[in-house]
Amino acid sequence: MTIDHVMERIGRIVAADQGLEVHVRGAQAFATPGAVTIPAIEAYEYLGRNAERMLHGVLDHECGHASDTLFEYFKKAQDISPALRALLNAVEDVYIEGRQARRYIGCGQNLQAMNDWFWATEGKGGKTVSQQIAEADTWTAFLLAVVVTQHEGGRPLSVIESLNPAVHKMLLEVEPELRKIKPLFDQPRATASCYEIAKRIYDHFATPPPPEPEPEEGRGEDEDKGEGGEGEPEEGEGGEAQAAEGEAQAAEGEGAEGEASDEGGEPEEGEAAEGEASAAEGEGKGTRAGRALEIERWSPPEGVPLDPTQAIERALTKIFEQPSETLPYIVFSHEWDLERDFSHDEHSEEVTSRYARLEKSAREATGQLAQAFEVSLQARRERRPVANSDEGEVDASLLAEYSVGAANPDRIYCDYVAEDERAAAVAVLIDCSGSMGNGEGSKSHLAAQTAVALHRALSAVQIPHEVTGFTTASHYLDEHPWFGEGSPHTAAALRQFRAMEAVHSDAMARGTDLLRFARSHGIYAPVHAVFKDFGTEDGRGLAHIAGIGNNLDGEAVLWQARRLARRPESRRIMLVCSDGFPAGSYDNAQGARYLKEAVRRVLDAGIEVYGIGMQSGAVSQFYPVHLVCADMADLSKLALGALSEVLIENRQERAWVTL
Repeated sequence: MTIDHVMERIGRIVAADQGLEVHVRGAQAFATPGAVTIPAIEAYEYLGRNAERMLHGVLDHECGHASDTLFEYFKKAQDISPALRALLNAVEDVYIEGRQARRYIGCGQNLQAMNDWFWATEGKGGKTVSQQIAEADTWTAFLLAVVVTQHEGGRPLSVIESLNPAVHKMLLEVEPELRKIKPLFDQPRATASCYEIAKRIYDHFATPPPPEPEPEEGRGEDEDKGEGGEGEPEEGEGGEAQAAEGEAQAAEGEGAEGEASDEGGEPEEGEAAEGEASAAEGEGKGTRAGRALEIERWSPPEGVPLDPTQAIERALTKIFEQPSETLPYIVFSHEWDLERDFSHDEHSEEVTSRYARLEKSAREATGQLAQAFEVSLQARRERRPVANSDEGEVDASLLAEYSVGAANPDRIYCDYVAEDERAAAVAVLIDCSGSMGNGEGSKSHLAAQTAVALHRALSAVQIPHEVTGFTTASHYLDEHPWFGEGSPHTAAALRQFRAMEAVHSDAMARGTDLLRFARSHGIYAPVHAVFKDFGTEDGRGLAHIAGIGNNLDGEAVLWQARRLARRPESRRIMLVCSDGFPAGSYDNAQGARYLKEAVRRVLDAGIEVYGIGMQSGAVSQFYPVHLVCADMADLSKLALGALSEVLIENRQERAWVTL
């Protein structure tokens, strides 16, 4: 698995093909004109079998909406009825998926996988779509059936008949209209046609059939004319009574109680009960009049997904309703991560002075490490011969063969080449959590000394490197040491943080236990600092290393790995200086498991990762190769010897294998 998470990587590929913007955040996939928002899912195993392919299908589905859907028609449908809007959504989903499958064969396969998942899976403890079609109200079941039967490769109508005969009958009634969807697959932006199809289907079911006229008894052919002229009613059959009777019939067709006429009096109890029973029986049998009543009162049922993206969202939401020990760790977005770059700042005299003190205190360790690097590199600076070359010095060992014509005269030379001793890039990542402390003797001070020693030593042997750090921030951003009141970086960071809060506040309105917890404990945004980047040799930004907030280690390791992956060197090395376990997520045990997963993913991507414990052996639980430093003396005498092996001997061995 690559270090880029699946949804973002695939999303950018597909979106680039279709000229769309991609946003990665939250747990919901949706589209707007020209843009797609996809869930930022780092781990998807809990979604069940073939989940990755299913999520690709969700992305293809939303890209289709962003490219071809005319969203104004959904507002037009909503103004008429929520039931019509839901039906338009179902018809449009069929059109979008058919069009995407015509565009790309792979999209068709992904969408098929999505619909298979949608049919058989609805998250832990939820109902499958087949169960919903069998048990949901008639209109909801009909909407689901439209989607699952009409997309390319969909379920046959006979399956719906076995699940819900009433819905099967409805599908047969409007089958001619449903057949008009498929010819739209080759047409771009055909939402208007989808709307017309949906409107005709809706009108068919929303309009009750006209009541059949009842034959009148006891009236002759000429009895409709009175003595005084045409249309005179007989006694007892006044116009008011006829009007009341007409209103009663109309109201009965709409499922309402008829009003008694002025002269007819109240209906008898038996007659009223019989009328209500007949209406209930008609509605219960799924008659067209009953369906009209149902559609008129229909509203989107809470918790019942009407399309695949809603099903995915519900499946993701369900994880928050489980015990915390079973919660998978979800990174909902990297979009809101804050960054602070110190590497090119105009540093104050105070910062310069602080850096000078760090440099002085780490001088002994710096000298030992630089000397170890220099000695190890010296042998690699020797030139080595490469035989069978077409230029250079004549290879004496080939002269005998050359004299008898057994050697190629163009390949008897020996060239000398120097090995590239600088084919490595190093990133040093510093834990800047509150537990690291501050001041002389603290773990953050030891980490700063370590970073300065590494920076000076790597600079001496000209190995490209950068030093970064990680912590968190809350809405008190103007009090954060890396931003602070009056800082030119604070305003932009605050705007970004407010945008993140708005997204989270919307999610909090759902009221799950986890989100209530987040609201009561505040929102923590990951903050990454660049103290010294690859492009500068000025290390004064290292003076800003401090213990500040919480530490989301897994996110920080992936952030640093993405930066390191862009380096051109063939070998990329990450050194993580930390004092303990990840802290700052809802469940820190899950955060620890996520850090292990992040380290594994980075290692699988070909980046070497090593842990350096700051007065703590906790790094041994997360990093396969690790060192532990208790103080600067320990760093000088013990850790740097092992570190020299990491940076030099392992690199030499790999270089020989490559050559």
